[in-house]
Parts: sequence; structure tokens; C-alpha cells
Amino acid sequence: MIWLKLLGVGIGVLAAILGAWVVRSDVRRRRQYDRIIRQYQSAPPDKRKDVLGPAADGVELNPAAWYLRGALAMREGRMRDAARSFGMAHHADCRLQTAALLTFAGLKASEGEGSDIIEQVVRTWEEMGRPAITAQREDRVMMDCLETEGRAGPELSAVGRLVWLMVGPAQRARIEPPEGEDRGGRPGWAAALRS
Repeated sequence: MIWLKLLGVGIGVLAAILGAWVVRSDVRRRRQYDRIIRQYQSAPPDKRKDVLGPAADGVELNPAAWYLRGALAMREGRMRDAARSFGMAHHADCRLQTAALLTFAGLKASEGEGSDIIEQVVRTWEEMGRPAITAQREDRVMMDCLETEGRAGPELSAVGRLVWLMVGPAQRARIEPPEGEDRGGRPGWAAALRS
């Protein structure tokens, strides 16, 4: 009988230790994200890549730094670099589900300003079963960070918002044609960005 009581106490102590460890890990991870996001947002746009450098070059495996580095590369049309960075972000924090999606889309997309990245993001999102883009806190935090950089996009779906935040001006023009331009005959991917 005493052994059962001791076993119960031992299990309770282990559960408390595990709970404390989980809480501490979560606080540490949030601080990692917050630190990189503050540095990124406070840096001038032409210096943002420099702010991410040490954290993304192996000194520290910071998922937020890798994610932001991937976003910068994708906007510049460097899809292979973007895919690598998003892959590292997802490896560092599996809760970054958009990083997994962007990794696969970046690997399939063509390089350069005229990349087919929009089509590849939509296709990959559909292949993954149309996951909820903003279901994870980490994805929302990263998207909110990127959204503070520039003008808000048109009214878009969650996957449309993700695409808008990841692409450069040439690609954004494909999503939102200039005022007065005919919106008829839009490609198939356009519907997914708006629904």
C-alpha cells in the first residue's frame, strides 16, 4: 500500500517538473521571437538582412530569424534560398506551419522576379489539404510582423494574405491589378486568394 502512495507522489512530482519545463520552454521561445521581431522592425529596410545574419547563420537556431530571412529572399525572387530558410524555421519550430508550406512552394517555384511563386503557394496549400494558415500562434506572430512593414493588401483570404506578405512588388501587381484594369479572366489561383 505504501508503495502505491509513493508511486502516486512520484508521478505527481514528475508531472509538476514536466509542466514547469514546458512553461519555461514556451516563455523562452516567445522571447526568442520577440527579440528578433523587435530587432527586425527597428532596423531600416536595407539593414534588416544584417539584423538576421548572426541568428540565421548557425550561431543560434532562431525560428523567427530563419522565417524572416526566408521572406526577404522570397521577395527578391531567390526561391531556393527562401525554401532553405523556411525549412530551417520549420525545423527549429514545427508550429510554424506556414514555413513548411513555403518551403515546398519555394522548392517548386522558378527563380527570379517573374517567378510562379503565387501559383506554387496556392497549389501546395491545396495539396496539403487547405490547412488553416493562421491556426498556430507562431504563424500569426510572423505574419503580423511582416504586415507592419508596408501598405496593407487588398481584402484577401488567409492564404492570400500569406502570399501578399511574401512576394515583391512585381508579384503583388499580379494579385491586385492597377486601378481600372479589367479583372475578368483571372487565373485559377486568384479565387483561392480572395475566398
